[in-house]
Amino acid sequence: MKVKTNIMLLVIVLLSSFLFTLKGYAENHENRVVVESNVSSIIDLETLEVENSTIVKLYGVSIDYYRKYLQDYKEEELSQTETGLTVGVSKAYFKGESVDHLINRAQEFYESLLLGKRVYLEKIPGDTSYIVYLDRERKQSLNQLAVKYGMVVVSEKYHELPDLLIQQEEARNLKAGLWDIIVYRKDNGGWGESNFAQVSFGLLVINFILSVIIYIYYLKERSLLGVIAVYVTWLTTIFFTTGIYVFNERQLFFWAPPTIVIIFSLLGVTEFILFIHSNSKRSLIYITVKMTLFVILVVVGFGILYQGYSNAARKQTEVAYSLPYFESNNERYEDPQGNYIAIPVNEYQTLNLGEVKFADRVKNKYKYYLSLKNALYYSAVTFFTVGYGDFSPKGILKIVSVIQMLIGYLSQVILFSLVVSKIASYGVTTPVANEHLINEQRTVFTSRKIRFKRKKILSKYVVYVIFIIVILENLYIWSKVLFPIIN
Repeated sequence: MKVKTNIMLLVIVLLSSFLFTLKGYAENHENRVVVESNVSSIIDLETLEVENSTIVKLYGVSIDYYRKYLQDYKEEELSQTETGLTVGVSKAYFKGESVDHLINRAQEFYESLLLGKRVYLEKIPGDTSYIVYLDRERKQSLNQLAVKYGMVVVSEKYHELPDLLIQQEEARNLKAGLWDIIVYRKDNGGWGESNFAQVSFGLLVINFILSVIIYIYYLKERSLLGVIAVYVTWLTTIFFTTGIYVFNERQLFFWAPPTIVIIFSLLGVTEFILFIHSNSKRSLIYITVKMTLFVILVVVGFGILYQGYSNAARKQTEVAYSLPYFESNNERYEDPQGNYIAIPVNEYQTLNLGEVKFADRVKNKYKYYLSLKNALYYSAVTFFTVGYGDFSPKGILKIVSVIQMLIGYLSQVILFSLVVSKIASYGVTTPVANEHLINEQRTVFTSRKIRFKRKKILSKYVVYVIFIIVILENLYIWSKVLFPIIN
């Protein structure tokens, strides 16, 4: 009971103070001197010119938002990096009414309402500004109308004007005028630049040459182990291309990854074509492993290519600012430019940024990032010519996607069906040759085996050494890409 009494007393005191303030404001309002005059020109939305070239400043209102827009937002803020790329912040743009359009509309409203018309000026004691009334009874003022229609805001210096503050709150709730305007800007950002791309490209060339050597060594033998070694080497070479995308602002050697992926894919297709036209037959395990490795090569190879291009694309971050105080909303969207795979917004990464430049109140940023999972998904549906439409290529990746579709169509419809028809079945008997001929051929084969034994052993160990070099190179480049601490 005592608590309720204290609360009631507090409410009564606050109401009394508020009523006393209103009473004092009303008494002062009644005692002020009113001067009649004609408006000769509109200088701006808070300044008029009346008879005798008298300048009249509207009391309690401000167009500081427009000055801030002209000073900080209307012009672009761009600069050149050391690599010659343009970075910085774009000029403001709008998705609805613009600030300039609002100012022009308000100017026309002022002119139709005031020019050549009689107004009643009430000077504020101790201030150089006026309340501009439109009628002799002083029931309607320009100050209130401008605030009500969202053309101006209540100045931060005047918080004791309840009538203007009430009008401003209504304008805010109704999204009138400037309260419905959003200013957008795009931050082009900038990349880092290092010599890591040059180093990666040099190692990639070496890796590619070694993988071709391994392929040549195993080309004639075509054993199951040889096929596995070849495809593993190709895959590790493709993984090696990820180093080109790191800190590469000028996009140097970006042609290399798609070239290598397409070459390896075509070599795989060529292998199947040669097998189809050969007289040899292979076991079901051999063909299954080779086909599986080929599919993995194409899907993973193109997937890594899509991910590398997309995440290395230049990003533009769109920031939205709400008038009149240019408060940033809680979302920033980062969209890439150039060559990338477009993904749904719900696949963007959400980052908590806290206070950031150009948007002090931004807490979340929706960052474009093509994950490896999504890259492999898009690569798989492209290879199998499914295409659900949720992901789409942009720029040069359109051409790359078409090439992958052609490889996928050729592999599924033509090659795989023909290859399966050539699989050798187990248990098929073959005519037994003459025993004398068999012994004679065995003797010739044994002599050749002894003659070329040293050369075959040498070739095998050469391949082993090359394979180890390839693995070590890839471990080095992966450590730089996955754990980048590059000076």
